[in-house]
Amino acid sequence: MRTRTNLNFGEDISSGIRVLSAMYPAGNVNVFYEDREKAEEFCRLLTLEGYKADLLEAGKGDFKKSGFTVALGGEKACFETKRLAKGRYAFFPDFVFPELFLPYGGSFAEFCFIDASVFGPSSEKAVLNCFACLFAVFTEALAVYYRDKGGLFEDKALEGLLLSAKKVLCGKADREEYVRSSLRLAALTAERLKERSVVRFTVSETARNLGGGIRNYLGAVYYLNRLLILFTKWNFRDMLIPAERLVPEVVADARPHYGEKDFLLTKEELNGLFSKVSSYTGGIGKKDVVKAFAAAVNADNPLFAEIYNRGIPEGIAEYG
Repeated sequence: MRTRTNLNFGEDISSGIRVLSAMYPAGNVNVFYEDREKAEEFCRLLTLEGYKADLLEAGKGDFKKSGFTVALGGEKACFETKRLAKGRYAFFPDFVFPELFLPYGGSFAEFCFIDASVFGPSSEKAVLNCFACLFAVFTEALAVYYRDKGGLFEDKALEGLLLSAKKVLCGKADREEYVRSSLRLAALTAERLKERSVVRFTVSETARNLGGGIRNYLGAVYYLNRLLILFTKWNFRDMLIPAERLVPEVVADARPHYGEKDFLLTKEELNGLFSKVSSYTGGIGKKDVVKAFAAAVNADNPLFAEIYNRGIPEGIAEYG
C-alpha cells in the first residue's frame, strides 16, 4: 500500500501526462474538473496518448466508473477525487493545500503534479499560494510539537522540518527554487504529522470553513499563530470560561512545558511577514475566524483542542 503522495514537477501539463503513463499506460481516466475549457484540453492530450477520458464537473454528483482518476483544479476537484475515486488517483492542482499530501480512507494519491506554467516564480498568486500552504502545515506542526515539549521523547524529524520551513517562510529560499522548496517541505511535514496520527488539520479546515482560497488560508494561519503565541506566553487556565462544546478525548491535566520557543514566531515576526502579504489578508472578521475555528477544531491536534476547550478564542476576541 502506498505510504505517501509522490510530488512531481514538470514544465507543462504534457509532462504530467507522461508521469501518469509511466504507471498507468492505458485504459480509462476519469477527470474531475472545475474549469471545463482546461479539462477538455487535458482530455484531448490524454486521447493523443491512447486513453479514454471521462469528464465530471466537481460537485455535480456521484461517480461510479473504475479506472484511474485525476483531479484537475482546486480543493473541490481534489476532495471529490479523494472521496469518489474507485481506485488509484492523482492530482493536477491549480491551487495547493496541505491535504494533497494526506490520505483519504487510508489511500494516498499516486502523485501530485506541479505544473511550472501555473506555479512559477513569476506568478505572484502561485508564490503566495505556496507560502500559505507551507505556513498552514508549519502552524499545525507547531501545535503538535509544543504539545509534546518536555515530554518523554523529542521528535527530531519534526524539529528539523519546522526549522527548514521557518527559514523558507522568512525569506531564506532562492527565488527560482521557492515553489519546489515550499511544496517539498509542506509534503514532508504533512507526512510526518500523518505518522503522528494527525490526519485532520485544524488550520486548513478553519480556512475552508471561511470559504477557502489564499486569503482565507492566510487569515486562518495568522489567527492560529496568534493563538499559539498568546497561549504559550500567558497562563490562561484559571482566567476563562470553558467552551460550551468541548472536544472529546482532550483533557488538560498540566500546562505543557514549552521551554525555548525557538520555532514559534514572535508577534513582531508574524506581523512583519503578514505586512508583506497584506493585500491578500484583509476583510476577515475576528468573529468569523473564531466561528470557523470552533467548527474545525478536533482531537487530532490536542493543543488546538485545549486552546478551544478553555474558551481562549472567545476570551481574547477583542485582543489586538
